[in-house]
Amino acid sequence: MSLYEILLFGHITTAILWVGAGVSLVVVALLAERKDDDGGLRTSLDVANRLGNVYFLPISALVIVFGIGLVAESDAWSFSQLWIVLGLVGYALTFLTGLLVIKPRAERIGKLIEAARGEMTPEALFEGRKLLTLARIDYIVLLLVVLDMVVKPTGDDVALLVVMAAILVAGVAYVLWRARSLTPPAAATT
Repeated sequence: MSLYEILLFGHITTAILWVGAGVSLVVVALLAERKDDDGGLRTSLDVANRLGNVYFLPISALVIVFGIGLVAESDAWSFSQLWIVLGLVGYALTFLTGLLVIKPRAERIGKLIEAARGEMTPEALFEGRKLLTLARIDYIVLLLVVLDMVVKPTGDDVALLVVMAAILVAGVAYVLWRARSLTPPAAATT
């Protein structure tokens, strides 16, 4: 087994673990949301929050480390190729989404629950639903990165690039529209 094959195995395996775990969490949360299962939604949020630093951060770091190693080890790939640039941009977007959107919101929800002595308040539920809706953008981007890695588009693949861009725009627009349709809790009367 060559170094390239070891790096390729590591890259694919860690990508599967990262994307698979995240999509599973999104699906579990979506099912809980559709059943109006506040306990299931809270469990989804708790698991996602616990896995952030101990699973998602290291596994996503390994994806990029193995990917960079693949490019460095291969004579066929270079950092100037469009599909590699798109993959790196997609990775950066998901990393920034996790760091700047998902993590702070999850921590805020945790504080809301903690302040309510472990109860899932209407505000925490609303914020949790909003977070899980916005987290779907991350998985739209991740699945587009997977598509990018499989088809390896060049600048000559205009139709494919347009379709990928359309999927991104339509997916983000739908998720943001869905997030706007969430109803905030009624203000508590005192």
